[in-house]
Amino acid sequence: MGASLRREADAAPSRRREFPRRIKGCLGLDRRDALHPLAEPLVARKRGSAGRRAYRALVAEAQAGAVPGAVIRQIQLDVARTFPAIPASSGAWGWPNECPDREARLARVLMAFECRALDSLGKPRSGLPMLLKIRRSWCGFEESEPLVEPQTPARQAQSLAPSWTVDTWQVDPSPVTEPVPTYVQGCSMMAAMCLGFTAGEEEEGFWLFTYLLEDVLGSDFFSRSPALLGYHGDRAACAQLVATQCPRLAQRLGEAGLAECVSALAARCLLSGFVGFLSGPVLVAFWEELLQMPCADFPRLPLLLWLAGLVQHVERALLLEAAHLSSDEMVPCFFRVVQSASRDLAPTWRPESRSARAASRVSELRQVSRAAAEKYRRSQSAMARLLALTLLLAEGRKYTARVASGNPEAALAPDCPSGCQNATMPPCLAETLVAPIEAAGAEGVDIIIFPETYFGPSANLWACGPPADSDLLPPVGSQLCSHDGKWWGQLGCLAKQHQVIVVVGMWDWGECVVSPEPFTHRAFPCKGNLTIFNKALAVGADGTLLAVHHKHHLAHALMAKEQTSMERGSVVINPSPWGVFNDDVGSAWPVPAVTIFTSHFGVKFGLVTCHELNFASPFLSILKAGVRDVIHIARWGSFAGNFAATQSGTAMAHGVNLLASNGRSVCGGLGCVGFALLRFCCKWGSPVR
Repeated sequence: MGASLRREADAAPSRRREFPRRIKGCLGLDRRDALHPLAEPLVARKRGSAGRRAYRALVAEAQAGAVPGAVIRQIQLDVARTFPAIPASSGAWGWPNECPDREARLARVLMAFECRALDSLGKPRSGLPMLLKIRRSWCGFEESEPLVEPQTPARQAQSLAPSWTVDTWQVDPSPVTEPVPTYVQGCSMMAAMCLGFTAGEEEEGFWLFTYLLEDVLGSDFFSRSPALLGYHGDRAACAQLVATQCPRLAQRLGEAGLAECVSALAARCLLSGFVGFLSGPVLVAFWEELLQMPCADFPRLPLLLWLAGLVQHVERALLLEAAHLSSDEMVPCFFRVVQSASRDLAPTWRPESRSARAASRVSELRQVSRAAAEKYRRSQSAMARLLALTLLLAEGRKYTARVASGNPEAALAPDCPSGCQNATMPPCLAETLVAPIEAAGAEGVDIIIFPETYFGPSANLWACGPPADSDLLPPVGSQLCSHDGKWWGQLGCLAKQHQVIVVVGMWDWGECVVSPEPFTHRAFPCKGNLTIFNKALAVGADGTLLAVHHKHHLAHALMAKEQTSMERGSVVINPSPWGVFNDDVGSAWPVPAVTIFTSHFGVKFGLVTCHELNFASPFLSILKAGVRDVIHIARWGSFAGNFAATQSGTAMAHGVNLLASNGRSVCGGLGCVGFALLRFCCKWGSPVR
């Protein structure tokens, strides 16, 4: 009873505010008290067939915590900026002239619908509260809310095993559940339009909004998982319809170019119901057509027809713009031209769409939309399963990695000579190693990674000639810290002292290559039985040499034969002892052995250098061995993000954690850890967890 009294008390101010408005309505001073003729039967039908809790009960439950706090905060932000986009009253449509609590009404309608949608998901398993259900919306997640319901590794493995192999992965064709809509930012504008059809009456507006999202747009249009499934399908159908109605524009821009332009326009128009895009009378006319559902087989058809009609209306202007613009400039220009024309339409404007309304054409558009939506659903399902697998592989194997500070160019600077002491670490280079390793150990970092060819310079090494056998790097498995005085001994002792794995690139001597150079088919130059290699080595937290990797793929190494394997600037080009690999010769040489080591915390790491990331071997060979944590050392720079995109895309495509240390970046180095965390680090020394 106490709750009932509180609800009555809360409703009393609203009734007091409505009384003067109703008096004005009786005197003919306010015509916004009557529902739009279209709205009344739709509201009655939807309310009568709902068979669920009343509107006020949904509002109360939402305010009590049934709707996530992040969603409520996003609703409040969106509501505050919705009404400037809502047009003035037009005909039988419009909000009351005096409605001081219109933002509160709109917010309650949106919260009630989100509560209703969450309720349709059913009770969560394992007794988890409703707030912990899987949710996908544009408003994001609270930090305390998990993205997926917790599962045991065994349970996850059981569900993933049938569809996963090391060589490839497929989507398990499990039954597709009925999509459930969720709140996105465009919903606030659509709900405000619905309330305009009900003269601001929020309960009636709620049922009309529910009718719109569930019966007209369909539950898949604003679906939470996969996100916006129906919208993605309609976007593809829009592109095809525009190409049909604007053939000259389609020919000018090309299929891909036109699809990109239409996609940008669809994101603005379809997700908001053209609110804030069309002028008032034209917008109301569109909404009246949408609610009337002129095509029962494809209720969302007006969205496609009106968007295509707008493009057709300005096709000539777009052709003129396309004549002197590049493809990159065309997308924003396309949007601006259509938007500008949309605001200046005559009140009686309607799209020319007779041919598109033919039954055969409607059926074709519906099939295109469904096919595109299904393709999107499968891709999202595959990504979700890949993410789940990545999380499964990482279960119980969490670690902290860091991309170290410094720059390999420091090793080549004149004021940092290495001399001819192959076994001695130059003091200036040691300084760039000691501080980062000490800091990593103090902060509990498990593995620290330096860039490619950090040791050198190769010019000095080649000029000095090969070292004595006692000064060569010992074999894998050796305890480096016992070699006191050698540079690798210093490195091993640093790793052991600070309990951190150290991975670093270097130029170093090794046994001559038997394979000929791939372009001239001549032997690689040697001094004695030794030559210089581009290597990467991993030193364990106990000072042990865990792995040594020889770079296999020599990026862009095609050059005059007298320079091959000699100097290119200050870099010596040399192959792996297991065969020569180059960007241009690809698989013409034997598949190399992969470099994999196991850390003291149980994670297996693969090791690749530079452009090896782009080749089947050794990178895919590492994946086939079951490794999902890959270290990538390189001397790449940012270069407008191209290399960063390569690393990020590789991590996402293969579902790996990619720990990348690059040199010569505009932000001082770039670290990337991929897919499961989707996190970039554009500062040296940033921890990657």
